[in-house]
Amino acid sequence: MDDRVKIIPLNEIDEIFKTVYDLEVVANEINASTVTENFPTLSKLVRNSAKRIKDILNGEVKIKEVKGLNQWAKEFNELANEKGFWDKDRDDLICHALFHSEISEATEEVRNNKPHFYQELNAEKIDKPQGQAVELADALIRILEFFHAKGWNVEEVIEAKHLYNKTRSYMHGGKKY
Repeated sequence: MDDRVKIIPLNEIDEIFKTVYDLEVVANEINASTVTENFPTLSKLVRNSAKRIKDILNGEVKIKEVKGLNQWAKEFNELANEKGFWDKDRDDLICHALFHSEISEATEEVRNNKPHFYQELNAEKIDKPQGQAVELADALIRILEFFHAKGWNVEEVIEAKHLYNKTRSYMHGGKKY
C-alpha cells in the first residue's frame, strides 16, 4: 500500500467513479483484442489504474482532508492569540503595516539571492524556515488571522472578488502591471 497522502476534492468523486468504469471498459476491450498481444503492458496499466482509484475510494489509501481558508484563518488566529499577539486590540492600519512588512521581508530575500525556501540544519532545535516563499506565507498567515479576528468570511470575499475579476477587461482596461 502506498503511504503517500492523496487529496480528492469531494465534488470530484462522481467523476472518479465514472473514470474507474471507463478504465475497466477499456481494459476489457484491450483484453478482447489483438492489441494485448502487441502491447501486453497496456491492459495491465489500465487495470492497475482502475484498481488504484478503487483503493483510494475504498480507504485503502489515506485521504487527507483539505482545509478551507476560513479553517486556516481560525487556526492562525487561535495560535496568534495563544502566543499573545492579540492580547490587546490592534488598529487596522497597524495590521496592514504588518502585512506589508512580510512582503518587504520577501523582497529582501530576493534581493539577497536567497533560495525561495531554506532552513538551516541544527541538531538541537528546529530552525526557522526562511526565504521568499516563507515570508509570503507569513503575509498570508497575518492576513488570514486578521480576517478571523474581524469575523470576516475570507472564502466568501475571495469568491466574490474572483467572480467580479472574471468580468473585467484585459489588463483591467489598460493597467501596466
